[in-house]
Amino acid sequence: MDDYAQDDEVVGNLRWSALPDAGLQISIHGTLHIATIRADSSAEGLRRIAFTATDAQGASATDTLRLYVHEGASTDTLPVPVEETNTPPSLDALPPVELIADGQITIALEPYATDDAPVSQLIWSASVVDTDLLTVAIDSSQTATIRARGTPGQAQVILTATDREGLQVSTAFQVIIQAQPVEPLPADFDGNGKIDFEDFFLFVESIGSTPLHTDWDPEFDLSYDGQINIEDFFMFADAFDAFNRPD
Repeated sequence: MDDYAQDDEVVGNLRWSALPDAGLQISIHGTLHIATIRADSSAEGLRRIAFTATDAQGASATDTLRLYVHEGASTDTLPVPVEETNTPPSLDALPPVELIADGQITIALEPYATDDAPVSQLIWSASVVDTDLLTVAIDSSQTATIRARGTPGQAQVILTATDREGLQVSTAFQVIIQAQPVEPLPADFDGNGKIDFEDFFLFVESIGSTPLHTDWDPEFDLSYDGQINIEDFFMFADAFDAFNRPD
């Protein structure tokens, strides 16, 4: 390994480490700095190993070895490095996301990505543009969790995927935060957001009706007993009083 390194100190004092693709095993001799690479049967085709050299002061540098693993290759033969240009990953456009204020949604990111290496090796990050309406967190399973705060509105999220060699791609998508649905008042028959005399007059006209009457409207059956009677009147009176009582 020392033959591939340069430093302002003795390269023999460098500490080496390696991060191989799946299916490869690598060991580095602590003194001789000779790397031994082994491949299992699942490792056929193009594979990568990221080697890192660290000096005594903690400064480090990383480079990537690309190699092909062939079936039936001799165990004492080092695979031939392949000069191949790494291309940045690419991302499909994400559709707009809608959620309720104080709600959350999760998105699996891998289906939106393509790369010349397994997309499971991509490193993801996300940022929200110029607002605190929401937060975005990405876990180790490459799943993004979007959490909305309590305020409705719209926000733009920028999603970035970075490969093991530092090449990256970004895409933006919109998040639309809807207000929490408002529960209708049970005695607000005209839907104006108040329980007032207009609702009282509408209620009085329905007293005595049942499902057998042509003007039957179950909205006035506050007790849900199939008829509009004195019990519904008392329930309406309680709702009217509660809504109009001064704080």
